[in-house]
Amino acid sequence: MGAKPTTKDVFRKADGLPISVKAVITLEDKVLLLQEPDKEWELPGGKLDEGEGLEDTLHREVYEETGLKIKSANLVDLCVRPRDRGRSDICVATYYCKVKFSSLKDVTISEEHICAGLFKKRQLDRLYMLDIYREVAGKILS
Repeated sequence: MGAKPTTKDVFRKADGLPISVKAVITLEDKVLLLQEPDKEWELPGGKLDEGEGLEDTLHREVYEETGLKIKSANLVDLCVRPRDRGRSDICVATYYCKVKFSSLKDVTISEEHICAGLFKKRQLDRLYMLDIYREVAGKILS
């Protein structure tokens, strides 16, 4: 993944674009993913609210979407995600998060998602998900 990105790097790369934070949460050799109503799998997370910091957003979004509390978070990836249908691109800051949970039974999904799943690295290629999420999750699981 190269040099570890910093919070300053996030805002420099965003350069006025909306910012989203995502969490790579693992249990043993699997990553936690959430499935949206359109069947796309994604990492937990979401966009910053006005005046909110990166890690505050990360903690809030992960709790809202999974019911899990982050114990620690390290920024591991930073990219700009192109979007279609006239929507502006978005800067995505991805964190590797330590969270205490022992199974999917500990996860309480929000109304935004239809289910949660735990997936091994070799399973990621078969999932309908954005490559940027697949790549960073795969690197963490390696």
